[in-house]
Amino acid sequence: PSWLGEFDMLNSLYLSHNSFTDIGLIQSESLRVLDLSHNSLSGKMPRDFLHFLPSLEEINLSQNQLTGRIDFSVTASLYSVNITDNQFTEVGIYSPSLCDKGKSKPSFGCDVVACPRGTFSPSGSASCLGPCITCEDSHFYGQSTCLSKEYLVGDVDRDGVLSQREVLNLFFLSTNGHEWGDRFRNWNDLSTSSCDLTGVQCNNGVDVTGMTLMDANMCSSKESPLSVCNGIPSEIGLLSSLMYLDFGMDGCTLRSTLPTEIGLLSNLEVLNLAHCQLKGSIPTEINKLQSLRMLDLHNTGIAGFLPTLTASGKLKNINLSSNDNLVGTVPNSYGNMAELQELILSRCHLTGTLPDSLGNLNKLQNIELYGNALRGTLPQSLGRCTSLKRIDVFSNELTGTIPSELFSLPSLQVLHLKGNLLSGTLPDIIPGSLSWVDISGNFVEGTIPSTYNSLKDLRLGGNHIYGPIPDSLCNNKVVNEGRTRTHGCDAILCKLGYYSDGGFASSSGCTPCPKGQSTRYLGSDSFTTFTQKDLLQMFFDVTNGDNWETRYSKGWKSDDECEFEGVMCDEDGLVVGLSFPVSGLPGAMNS
Repeated sequence: PSWLGEFDMLNSLYLSHNSFTDIGLIQSESLRVLDLSHNSLSGKMPRDFLHFLPSLEEINLSQNQLTGRIDFSVTASLYSVNITDNQFTEVGIYSPSLCDKGKSKPSFGCDVVACPRGTFSPSGSASCLGPCITCEDSHFYGQSTCLSKEYLVGDVDRDGVLSQREVLNLFFLSTNGHEWGDRFRNWNDLSTSSCDLTGVQCNNGVDVTGMTLMDANMCSSKESPLSVCNGIPSEIGLLSSLMYLDFGMDGCTLRSTLPTEIGLLSNLEVLNLAHCQLKGSIPTEINKLQSLRMLDLHNTGIAGFLPTLTASGKLKNINLSSNDNLVGTVPNSYGNMAELQELILSRCHLTGTLPDSLGNLNKLQNIELYGNALRGTLPQSLGRCTSLKRIDVFSNELTGTIPSELFSLPSLQVLHLKGNLLSGTLPDIIPGSLSWVDISGNFVEGTIPSTYNSLKDLRLGGNHIYGPIPDSLCNNKVVNEGRTRTHGCDAILCKLGYYSDGGFASSSGCTPCPKGQSTRYLGSDSFTTFTQKDLLQMFFDVTNGDNWETRYSKGWKSDDECEFEGVMCDEDGLVVGLSFPVSGLPGAMNS
């Protein structure tokens, strides 16, 4: 409508994807961007349409049914035009700013505005993705389809195949390469050889073997808000000698899916897209990569199931952590990776049990599976992984006892089992290499073995631990950051009647429970009110009541504490006397 010209400050007008049918005159001295694409505009363009838009720089009329002639000679400021898929039979182009004057190599002349009649390209114009090519059924300017011929996208030299340089050019254009940064300017020039491009490595100056583009500002755009980042093109699979695809770094701006053609890169050794923004799932074709040594897709948003990686016998490092939409179980096939040194699958949404086959990984040094929903037991087979230095399964739903085999690992340094459902007792023997143990927040019971005095950090709060704590631990001036110097045994576990968030004394010590309330075990992080039955049950547990002679343990499993053998109550049910001549206690106890 003509009244739009009344907006004196109107700079941009986006009216695409509507149902407009008529194109009228718009008079505006200020308008610079006009988008009328994907409407139902038909008929001839008004002769003076552009005459009344003297400041216009960009115009998009694509995907309409406009006919006749369009003339851009009257608007000297115009530098971007899209008339793809209309029915223009004549185009008058005189503005030097519109046509390619040899700035790009190869030069496409005025074909960069619109493919002439008798030619076509998928974009309707020549570009760095390729030229306009002949088409017998092309009758209009800017045609994007041809019934009689197929178009090889990226084939700039029209030889029918994509060279390495043309594939790299496709990658550049698909990830908004013009915004990568000044360091990558030579990618703009198609005459620059593949091996001279910044961030590209070659073998013998011929075959592209690596793309290390960590500092490329991929998929950003300061241009039109209509700009789209298509991500890694499928043609990447044509770089048959590629060994390194390394874009991963904190702040990676790449937005992409992982094309299935990744599976064609038979020589690929490193796939690192950490911190990039990936959509979709990991293609099953990745399982074909026999040369892969490192797979790092952590914190990318990738979804689906873990890849089985059945052919990847050379893998040394797998890091798929911090991907909330990765689901399923840890594949049994991971136990076949004889070279695997690092397996990091933490903070995903993994379920199920850990396969026993993990015990086959003789070279495994680091396994991190924390922050999932894994169930079942810790495999005893992990005790065969003699190179293990770190086991971290914090915050899962693991049950059963802690395998004593883990405490026989000669190189183990860190054992992090916090926040599970583990039970049983603490193993007596620990390896001399072990320095950091956190088993807090489980259901482990019993006492702390004196052998634990060699540890530098020990976290056992929130279990069913009772005293005494070994003097060798309480007097250890190094353990738990040396807090034993100030807090003594409380630096290991808060004593009964005291509590703290972690179950041990922080800088301010343990906090006494409120009057009338207490804790049941050492290292508690909360307190409660105990009944006389609770207190008796604590006594039973601490003195290994399950091992008492039958005559003394009679009734201790009943609901009424006054029926416990050796317990005397008054007529109101209050305990008034105890008699425990039990073997193992310090003599008979009477009151």
